[in-house]
Amino acid sequence: MTTRFVLSVDGGGIRGVGPAQMLVHLNKALEDAGKTPVAALFDLMVGTSTGSIVTAALAASTHEPLKAYADPKAIVAIYQARGREIFPKSLWTLLPGILRQKYSSDPIRRILTDVFGDMTLGQLKRNFMATFYSMRSVGQSKTPNKPRTVFAHGGDNYPPPGPGQPAYEFYGDVLLREAVQASTSAPTFFNPTEVRDPNGRARRHRHGQPIEIDTGFVAIDGGVFANTPSVCAYVEARKLWPEPGDEIIVVSVGCGQAETIYPSGVKTWGLAEWISPGQGVPLMKAVGHGQTDSANHQMECLLPARHFRLQFSLQGISKEMDDASEKNINDLIRAADLEMAKPETQDLVRQIVALAPPKPEPEPPAP
Repeated sequence: MTTRFVLSVDGGGIRGVGPAQMLVHLNKALEDAGKTPVAALFDLMVGTSTGSIVTAALAASTHEPLKAYADPKAIVAIYQARGREIFPKSLWTLLPGILRQKYSSDPIRRILTDVFGDMTLGQLKRNFMATFYSMRSVGQSKTPNKPRTVFAHGGDNYPPPGPGQPAYEFYGDVLLREAVQASTSAPTFFNPTEVRDPNGRARRHRHGQPIEIDTGFVAIDGGVFANTPSVCAYVEARKLWPEPGDEIIVVSVGCGQAETIYPSGVKTWGLAEWISPGQGVPLMKAVGHGQTDSANHQMECLLPARHFRLQFSLQGISKEMDDASEKNINDLIRAADLEMAKPETQDLVRQIVALAPPKPEPEPPAP
């Protein structure tokens, strides 16, 4: 029997610093026990929105320029150093907006370029998947443009199609930074992202026949359908490793749990209230909370003893996904620290550590 470890990280904007910090603690526990560290432990890493930044950095850390990101502390540092670039506060962003996005997409594009450069999904050595939603394709298409969910993946278990093989959802030509930016393009916060697929090989099949040939996507945040991508991650793992004897272990890490109470007047809300930026776009909050609860319930049913959910409380902390103030980032880090210190969470960590394989012996130097 082969055991496969899968990491799933939620969406949540600047609150992504929380799961990154929780992975710092998990990494230390693994190293203290002589076990394989976080970046090398997981056979598949899946993220939605800000979670795709965390998982992409871990997956890409086998490349020399990005090796620092094998330590989750370096990922925490991205949020600390550059969070305000993504979510700058100004009179413009403080005013509720109906006819425009709240923030420019340029800063996050610049940051992701600085981190990932021109690396493609096909150059990844560790298996990674980002979720996003394609509003339409760009370029030539043999069928009408149709919205669809996209699971953009890369890694050693995603080889390019061989001669005569159907190119079924091969994303190897897609830039990693564009896939991650698409996954983080939350409606009302950012404009959709155009993701280029230079060779047009990311296609879907129905009854053995290609139904769409894309040369790119106009995409928005995967949180519209998979804010907690643990079920997507589990299904992808089963696709990669379908053998009945393979055991799947899923570690799902959240971006903070808030108690949301809707006012009694919700029963008479109209469009204006549901999409009000001043109230944090309640419709998007309901979609995110509902999907997260559903995914957690489904995973508990699918893997009752092999699904580990790490989540921290937002009690007393800003619930906004775009509060990138130094105080709030520090509050989020402390909240993650407090959660990881709880006896019940430490018990979960001990269970994960017990299941993890020993740290591999270093390879001897070449003669």
